Amino acid sequence: MENLKQSKEVREMTKCKVLVLSVLVLLFAIGISTILAAEEELAKEQVLRVGVSAADIGPMDPHQPNLAQDTPIQDAIWEQLVAFSIPGDITSDIESALAEDWETSEDELVWTFLLRKGVQFHKGYGEMTSDDVKFSFDRVTNPERSGKVTNPPWTFVDRVEIVDRYTVKLILKDPVPDLLMYLAYMQNGAQILCKKAIEEKGERIQTDLIGTGPFMWEKYRPNEYISLVRHPDYWRGEPILERITYYYMESEESRTIAFLNKELDSMTGVPDQAWIGHIEQAGGIVDALGPGFGGEFIFNLSKPPLDNWLVRAAIAYAIDREEIVEAIGKGVTTAQYSPVPEGWLYGTYEDIPRYEYDPEKAKALREAAGYPNGFELETFCSPRVYYKTRFEVIQAQLKRVGIDLKLNVVDHTTFHANQRKGLSSLILFGNGGFNGEMHLWQFWYSASIVTKPTGSLNFSHYGDVVGSIDDILEQAKGQSPEVKKVLYAKAQRKILIDLAGYPLDNQLVPVARQPYFDLGYEPRGTTTGAWYNITWQSRILKY
Repeated sequence: MENLKQSKEVREMTKCKVLVLSVLVLLFAIGISTILAAEEELAKEQVLRVGVSAADIGPMDPHQPNLAQDTPIQDAIWEQLVAFSIPGDITSDIESALAEDWETSEDELVWTFLLRKGVQFHKGYGEMTSDDVKFSFDRVTNPERSGKVTNPPWTFVDRVEIVDRYTVKLILKDPVPDLLMYLAYMQNGAQILCKKAIEEKGERIQTDLIGTGPFMWEKYRPNEYISLVRHPDYWRGEPILERITYYYMESEESRTIAFLNKELDSMTGVPDQAWIGHIEQAGGIVDALGPGFGGEFIFNLSKPPLDNWLVRAAIAYAIDREEIVEAIGKGVTTAQYSPVPEGWLYGTYEDIPRYEYDPEKAKALREAAGYPNGFELETFCSPRVYYKTRFEVIQAQLKRVGIDLKLNVVDHTTFHANQRKGLSSLILFGNGGFNGEMHLWQFWYSASIVTKPTGSLNFSHYGDVVGSIDDILEQAKGQSPEVKKVLYAKAQRKILIDLAGYPLDNQLVPVARQPYFDLGYEPRGTTTGAWYNITWQSRILKY
């Protein structure tokens, strides 16, 4: 631990060197804050009301695949060892969070984390220690309890060792150069859970969640709302907001009306350029947050006739991506041509089959597949704008080439549940994220097939029924980012050659807020995939 101690000493020296400058800056800031005090006066009631695009709560266990509607709540309750320096911005630096320092061995196989002392769990569950970190990491790497065990970095974890109460070692099978980024990304399952709380309440995490985050679970009323209250013993300082209430309002129209009437302070938005213009004209603020949702049209290869490549190719050539982009709005979405969108980590558009729109070719392939008079397909559809708009455009496009797609519209939770059960023939999934490596392991690794105990997000059954990129993913383990880039580009090309899925578009996340809702930082992106990353500094200004 000598290097770790030296690292801390250097940081302390640096703090001393800037102390004088900090005092001067503070004195200047006091003067400025006095001038601006009237403009930044806080509202008497620090209660944040959020309209959520969902009918009800989904699975809340952070070690299971989650719905976008729930991740903002989880982000307020649980924390990771490290964090992005700007909330939600995956391009920002990695900073300390529950771990105040760390070091790695020369071979990058042993990572040692020094935990922050005095961090308190919610509701009197005591101090977070190495026991909680080991418990959390053992749990997320256990295939019997985790749906994320096939995700990087968990595929590379050998074991977790406790050194002492505040020191823990994460020992890897292969080097993971981007380990800290993985641990900072909340949707990867790196949250630190309370061992004592789970042992008392049971393994199934759904309500009365216990974390170290700035807000604590207060109340849940099914199909109506969830409320969180400030964590008074939060290690960064007591949050400004007293309470956050998330109202379940699946109807975009209902949320919009409530927002315009100032009955909501923020809402999950509608991916539509006209809607954005309407909100902004009314005085609201709309933030289009990246890195966005990579929209994939996935073929369930276990369901005939989708096990026939000619049928899948006919569907691919019948789809016009640009028409989908026009229907949604060019201001919020762009066409996507690869399983991992360009701009994401390891995303590529180089040397990949695109299956550009060609309805005549689609008809010829349909006939070659043995369906001269066309055929019918049936699948499930969510009522949410994101899914319904895309499905309806694709439905019309397939109709032009003699393919009749019947859409069974069910509530959003049932829609996702049916996909996970393997009941849907054509799956539409908006994957919020930025990490192409994690995406490939989640969606296309055979152990990630949704109906398997280790299932994650492989809805296509790719790797069992048709094709496989397992060997490519295994080969990439422990490789440098440069080598991984080549291998993952090869994997993306093979997925498209096998036509396990058809990439549609990459859409930014529109979120609306009232001018008086101050996040405490300038929003650049989101790691929740649905709403802002809330912080202890978020506040309601007087209005």
